[in-house]
Amino acid sequence: MASFLSSRVQGVLNSSASSPLTWWHNNTTAITATATAAFAGLLYYSLTSTRTLPKELQSKIIAASKIHPPVKAIGTPNTVTLKDGRKLGYIEYGDPTGTPIFCLHGTPGSKIEYEFWHSIAVAQKARLISADRPGIGLSTPQPGRTLLSHADDIEQLADQLGISSYGLVGMSGGGPYALACAYALPATKLKAVSLVCGLGPSDSGYHGMAWPNYIGWTWGMTYLPWMIRMWAARQPMGSLKLTDEKRFEWFMSDLVSAPSPSPKDVDVWLNHEYIYRQHMRSTRESFVNGVGSMTDDGALMAGKWEFRTEDIRKDLPVQLWYGKQDVNVPANHGVVLKQRLGANATLRLQDETHASLEANFKEEQLAALLESVRSR
Repeated sequence: MASFLSSRVQGVLNSSASSPLTWWHNNTTAITATATAAFAGLLYYSLTSTRTLPKELQSKIIAASKIHPPVKAIGTPNTVTLKDGRKLGYIEYGDPTGTPIFCLHGTPGSKIEYEFWHSIAVAQKARLISADRPGIGLSTPQPGRTLLSHADDIEQLADQLGISSYGLVGMSGGGPYALACAYALPATKLKAVSLVCGLGPSDSGYHGMAWPNYIGWTWGMTYLPWMIRMWAARQPMGSLKLTDEKRFEWFMSDLVSAPSPSPKDVDVWLNHEYIYRQHMRSTRESFVNGVGSMTDDGALMAGKWEFRTEDIRKDLPVQLWYGKQDVNVPANHGVVLKQRLGANATLRLQDETHASLEANFKEEQLAALLESVRSR
């Protein structure tokens, strides 16, 4: 079934129809097959994921999220001018004299995503430099950009900041870009890499991913980006006419009413709500040029990469942090990457979800990366 759908969708992409009506007529079978698969998947998900939190606990989470005021933004955003004239936005956190670590944000996200690492970076003497990808935040759009072209952006940023040796971390959707840096940046500069629930190449498989996420990544980002953009614009993250606090309240309301939540996520909702406040601010920057920044990222990550992860140099230490309960980025991506990267990759599988792995292990994640950088 999957191979049939793939061949039909490829036919759609290769179609030379001269008008939308002709295109629709010529590709009815592919459209029907894709829609049927999507509907069947979502129906199965809805029928098997009907358990919700008790109303009392939902109310408790919402009440807890209102106790803490919005966190004051930390750091001063800045830009550098790249060789082609584009601006690259970045911000720094942590200890300005500490070990340099470049930080690659998720999708959707922006440079302020690593703000919640600031205090631990100060404690562990790390200098965090977090950059916007093209078309996000303060960074100029770059039509035709690739995973490897962003690796070149990061190298130019490091050079302009006078940083000759550093580590790098990619979280969630920042994973593919971190791997691109691992492949492209020289050993004299890049000393170690960490992936925190980082998305791997599409041939890693998607076993363990929730059906809505699976459909979005395997079909939506590649073949129906307009539908993803339409959906995102109607979500809290894309409703930019509202204040960040109103978007946060809407977001939390959606979270607590979601079907079949993990106790790990419930704990994050109760005790780490600042992550979601920060996410609202981060997505506002992510969508400064429209929600298309998310589908631009998604198409690159879900498509064929310009490099093989097997070809990443074998002397580069790589930390792989993945959650066994993660339904956004399956733990299998970490297992496959470990197999391909070899002995210098350290796989750290934890009994966590996507959110709880970020919230509960941030000290360990930074410490392990710093140890690898400082030992080289």
